[in-house]
Amino acid sequence: DVVAEVDDAGRWRFLSPAWASLTGRSVASRLDQPARDDVHPDDRDVVDRTLAALRRGEREAVSGTLRLLGAGEAVRGCEVRGRA
Repeated sequence: DVVAEVDDAGRWRFLSPAWASLTGRSVASRLDQPARDDVHPDDRDVVDRTLAALRRGEREAVSGTLRLLGAGEAVRGCEVRGRA
């Protein structure tokens, strides 16, 4: 399981070592980068809306699926659970 933290600006603040196993990308290369850049383009609007709802306090927790972009052209489907 990957454990991650995103700040109010939507940037990665923490990624567990499992991130590298899942995506083929190093943790260090992604920290402080926009999380949406690692999400498949077709899923980015949902991620943006969900993060905005969490920031506004409209939701306390979320769950769903999305596709993460990995090294090269790899795409990984993921189940995501998060909370503010």
